Amino acid sequence: MKILNLSDLHRQENHRISIVQQQNWIDQMLKRFNPDLVLITGDIFESSNYIRDIKSGQFNFNPYAILNEAFHGIPVICTLGNHEFFHLSVQEVLDYYTATYNPALWDVHYLDIVNEIDVNGSTFFGNVLWYDGSMATAPDQDVGSFANGRWMDKTIVKFDWKSENKKCVQKILDVKTDKQKILCTHCVPHWLLNGHISEDDYTNKKDLYNAYSGMNNLLELVNPDYAFSGHTHLRRVMEINGCNCVNCGNDYNPPGEYYQTEI
Repeated sequence: MKILNLSDLHRQENHRISIVQQQNWIDQMLKRFNPDLVLITGDIFESSNYIRDIKSGQFNFNPYAILNEAFHGIPVICTLGNHEFFHLSVQEVLDYYTATYNPALWDVHYLDIVNEIDVNGSTFFGNVLWYDGSMATAPDQDVGSFANGRWMDKTIVKFDWKSENKKCVQKILDVKTDKQKILCTHCVPHWLLNGHISEDDYTNKKDLYNAYSGMNNLLELVNPDYAFSGHTHLRRVMEINGCNCVNCGNDYNPPGEYYQTEI
């Protein structure tokens, strides 16, 4: 099974790359690699795309139909990212993605909604994951003042990030399978996949961009064969405790990063 892994596409016209430019890049990769499956680990769309729909009870913006068209019908497995939740509650976003999910029409599947899906002898499972504070390397970090107050996660309505992280972890642990386990999360499941911190940073607690990157070691609890993540935008490909781990990075260098593999 040939997999094209992407992350943090941030499909909006006012980002570092236009949607048209990004689509041209995607088309080139699909032609070059001819993947059997596309795997995207979060921050695909911005919440601004569908806030009005959620508040009005309408469904004019359909992420499934858009991704089905963008990847020309190739199966897509993906997760939500933190950008999908800005200015909304976690439940509002989950409800919207549940209401618009129609696998009979579009072969696009958010793991946050279906929890797991089996493909060719492998079980894909995961979600946005959020964070539990275990990666903090500076004292008294707070989501409201983090990064000098620029961190948009502070806009998520009634956002108890530790509680939401626990829910995500429990959903991951609930998956039982005898197939090859492929963990897919937006936030990183191990501190080595952050990319913004070195071992010295982690040991001596001296770097900024950590508390809200993910979890220091979810892999130990889950023991997957593969782990794909995103969020930090910096590329990391390595083996951690026998797990093949990929954070493909993305849009600091447009058109973006990608990772192609066969399992």
